[in-house]
Amino acid sequence: DDKFVCRRCRFHRCIAVGMEFEPPSERHIKNSSSPDSAENSPSTSNNGSILVRIGLTYNASIDARRHRELKLFEGLVDPKFAPHPTQKIYLSTYTNSMDILNITMEETRSFVEQAFQTLGELNDEERDRLFSSFFPKFCMLDTIFRTRTIWGEIGRFVMSAVQSCVDIEDYDLWLEGKQGIPDREALIHCLRSQQKMQFDIIVPIMVRAQITIKEFHAALALLLCDAGSLSDFSDGCISVLNGIRAEIFEDLQRHYIVEIGLSDFSTRLGHLITLNHSIRESLAASLEFYQMQQTIFDLYDIEEDLEELFI
Repeated sequence: DDKFVCRRCRFHRCIAVGMEFEPPSERHIKNSSSPDSAENSPSTSNNGSILVRIGLTYNASIDARRHRELKLFEGLVDPKFAPHPTQKIYLSTYTNSMDILNITMEETRSFVEQAFQTLGELNDEERDRLFSSFFPKFCMLDTIFRTRTIWGEIGRFVMSAVQSCVDIEDYDLWLEGKQGIPDREALIHCLRSQQKMQFDIIVPIMVRAQITIKEFHAALALLLCDAGSLSDFSDGCISVLNGIRAEIFEDLQRHYIVEIGLSDFSTRLGHLITLNHSIRESLAASLEFYQMQQTIFDLYDIEEDLEELFI
């Protein structure tokens, strides 16, 4: 909202509109009269870091989501706000949540394609199945991580998007835009139960792990690679996923030893693996809830591609 934009925000806006980041060391190499000498240069050893690439593209996707979400909320006649002490956080309803879910899905798909470029070696069907497996897990982790970052803990307000949250103690407000729902009170009870179930499974390990931002980026990649039954995918796809996973663990080791200064990082790595399993467990339990929504409450008056993500 200010006249001037900080360097970090300006950088991420550049990435969001499609500009490509070229580290200064790479520009120096390109202008060097001896390009072969750059291959073993220590200054370029981290330029290809997959965690750095994930971080840059994730931040760019967040900026793009924020821009589109703000445009959506600013068009509302009477928007509601959560009582955050420093940030402008909108309260979402069912109706605008569906629009925001579309935005999140589109921008997350773009994030995956840019951050994990080796997926381009796969055919369209396999990429679609990988994304369908990844997106619900991404939403779970992103929601809880963002909520704890912005609110400090999981309480009354849960970040359903970049700029909006849900008041889980007032689901009547969230359902405001969806009138005439049969068994409204039963639906609200189910929403609360499902939310509590997710939090009971995932939040304890998040609190215990106290993951860094790089570990969060690593967790996103591990969730992408955890695509369920590998027998459903080609050998080429499995090879690509194994390659991504190997890069993540190599970068994590560097993060732990060099950046954090840990000689024994087995506990932190164990927390990440446990978090991965917790999200998968929570998703499996949630599928029954989503199916009940469709059958009993008929809430899926949205695009078929969104329905296929959850059913």
